[in-house]
Amino acid sequence: MFKHGLKMVGVALAVTFTAVSALAQKVQIFVGTDYPFGVAHIAAAKGFYTKHGLDVTVNTFNTGTDATLAMRSAGAGYVLSGDLPSAKLWAIGDVVGIAPVTWDDSSLAILAISSITKPSDLKGKKVATPLGSTGEIFFINYLKQNGMSRKDVDMINLTPGDMPAAMANGDIVAYLWNQPTTAAGLKAVKGAHFLTDGSKGFGINRVMLNAARSTAENQPDQVIAMVRSLLDAIRLLKSNPDECYPIIAKALSTSVENVKKNIAVFHYDMTLDKGFVDDMTTKVTIAAEVGIVKEPINWKTQWMSKFARTVDPALVAVQP
Repeated sequence: MFKHGLKMVGVALAVTFTAVSALAQKVQIFVGTDYPFGVAHIAAAKGFYTKHGLDVTVNTFNTGTDATLAMRSAGAGYVLSGDLPSAKLWAIGDVVGIAPVTWDDSSLAILAISSITKPSDLKGKKVATPLGSTGEIFFINYLKQNGMSRKDVDMINLTPGDMPAAMANGDIVAYLWNQPTTAAGLKAVKGAHFLTDGSKGFGINRVMLNAARSTAENQPDQVIAMVRSLLDAIRLLKSNPDECYPIIAKALSTSVENVKKNIAVFHYDMTLDKGFVDDMTTKVTIAAEVGIVKEPINWKTQWMSKFARTVDPALVAVQP
């Protein structure tokens, strides 16, 4: 009877501990509405967050830049965002980089009206991209590689949803962003065409996992669990994509056919390698030169590799 009583007390304590732990692990992740962010939804739909002891709410925003603003307002949790929005967060100091998630050199493209047939035709014209995003750096790189600078165009800030309408109304002659925004522009504007159908040669588009510094410093086990969850999602997407396509289609309000067609350009890889470090260093150096950020990346204070290394040492190929 006594042993039975001890057993019941043990069960009760275990249940109580589990409940407390579950409450402590309730977190939020903020993401944009594009294919690289699909892994966050896969992790939720397939129960990977739960598997690793997390109760996660996935908050979706129009762009990764908007997601970063929401995450900073929350003051805790995680955000998946692109190169420049991430680096701008690191520079402020209350957010740190944790692990790469995806990269590609094909999703971002420049769509232009029929009269714009070559880069020099953009001189003195209004063009658009979400300012402060990776798109701004890419546009600057594109202009630079074609003998121009940011001063040669009137670059205005538009959200992806506003770009096709602005082009149709004649407010801009070109914009740089990704699918499905460019596809919408092709439909909305007669004669619209790709001035460049990808960013190969002038930029690699990257999305990465970032954490609030307070979360990284005070809840390391939670950060490790988040890395494990997203890594599980990436591995499933690679090994069984057909199981993941409907999840991404539902999250992005598109068709499975569209997902299959457009997701192929993205490379999902959480490995911190020399290519990632060199590319990010170059981008943020350019951003500092044009005044978008104040200074280059300080890898020692703005990035934490220890969480990914704990999950799998192979995920950290270099120490920046």
